[in-house]
Amino acid sequence: MALGDPRIPARRDHRLRRHPADPETPGLGAHRRRGDVNLTRAARPVPLNSGYDLTRKVFKTARPTALVMGNERMATAALLALHEMSLRVPDDVSLVGYDDQPDLADNLHPRLTTVVLPHYEMGRAAGRIITSPEDPDLSGPLMVDCPLVERDSVGPPREN
Repeated sequence: MALGDPRIPARRDHRLRRHPADPETPGLGAHRRRGDVNLTRAARPVPLNSGYDLTRKVFKTARPTALVMGNERMATAALLALHEMSLRVPDDVSLVGYDDQPDLADNLHPRLTTVVLPHYEMGRAAGRIITSPEDPDLSGPLMVDCPLVERDSVGPPREN
C-alpha cells in the first residue's frame, strides 16, 4: 500500500511525522524531500512491550493524532499505553496495526483497523521468483497488494 492510496480511510487527514529521536526510515526519501511525510519505524524484530514503550516515549515529546504500528502485537501494547495515559482510541488517537492476525485485531476494543499481510500471495510470488529466475518480469521489486481492513480504531484527527 502506497502513501496516498485511495484505500486508506476517508478520514486520512492525519499528518505523518517521524519522531525526532528515531533513525531515518529507508524507502521514504522522496516523500521526505517533499516534506510531506515522516514516519517512525523500527528496523529490527521487536518484543510485545516495545509497542508500549515506543508509545510512551513518543507521547513524552509529541502529541500525534495517529499511530501506525509494525504489527498487531505492538498495536495491542500501544492501546494499553494509550489507555494508561487516559487517551481514547479513536477519539484522541487513531491506531492502525499491520498483519490482521487472526483473533486479535477484530477482538480488541475498539476493533483494530489493520493492513493485511498477504502470506499466501507472498509465498506464491516467492515461488515464482525461485522457479522462474530468468523471467524478466520478476527481475525487479515484486509488489503484493496489502488490503486495508477498516474497523473502529481510526477517526478524524482531534482539534489541537
